[in-house]
Amino acid sequence: MEDDETYDNTNKDMAFNKAYEWGDKIPIGIFYREQRPIYEDKLPQLQKGPLVEHNINNIDISRLLEEFR
Repeated sequence: MEDDETYDNTNKDMAFNKAYEWGDKIPIGIFYREQRPIYEDKLPQLQKGPLVEHNINNIDISRLLEEFR
């Protein structure tokens, strides 16, 4: 698909049509690409790195525990 300058990999209709092509040539590659934020970017808890690396020694959960007594 790199040699086809008219192909737009941001167009879903073109991607579906390309995926259904079959014959002497079978298309391979990236048919559709959508730019959007990754899941981790949407979580403010992960802005400082993975949760496993966070320091949890100073977190007071006593108020939360009271709810379950």
